[in-house]
Amino acid sequence: MTQTKQNPLTRLSTEVVDIVREKYNVIEIIVLSEHDLYPEELATILVKYCSHNFSHNDRLIVLHDDTDYYPNLNSVGNTVYNFFRLCANFDISVNHILFFTNHYNIEEEIKSVAKTVCNSNNIAVICTSLWADYPLDNNIDQTLLDDSVTTYEALYACLNGQCREHRLLTLCMMSEHRLLDRGVVSYHFKK
Repeated sequence: MTQTKQNPLTRLSTEVVDIVREKYNVIEIIVLSEHDLYPEELATILVKYCSHNFSHNDRLIVLHDDTDYYPNLNSVGNTVYNFFRLCANFDISVNHILFFTNHYNIEEEIKSVAKTVCNSNNIAVICTSLWADYPLDNNIDQTLLDDSVTTYEALYACLNGQCREHRLLTLCMMSEHRLLDRGVVSYHFKK
């Protein structure tokens, strides 16, 4: 069975997508969480834009929607740093990047890394909670009335996205203490 890859722009709300498409020519969408463990994959994507001549309204859309890894308290996130380091290596103008994040208060960090690594103050950082469309009121009401909705009683919920060392360690500790069967655990580890 082949899996079709989801359009990354569907991660943003339709309102945000409409605004972006109305103003800009989106030439590529880069989802950092798909490449944070494998920066060589990100390099393969970005090398296409090495010294690229962007037209005035061309934009690379960057989606930063996962927790970053910080080696110490005074550092910047590895994913953000690696992205801008690759942009600098490939001479990619950050003036043509729209950097979306759902992490409020990270925009100063992103702008600081762009300035330090790429020598540019012109990165557009958009912090938005409009990452996905919220259900309409009538959908919520219908869901509450729907008898087919299953509810679960569990001691805990441990929901994991990408494979990360701390998540693996948590799952191992839960297994060691025989807690896995007492809650709800999910993971989406591809590799």
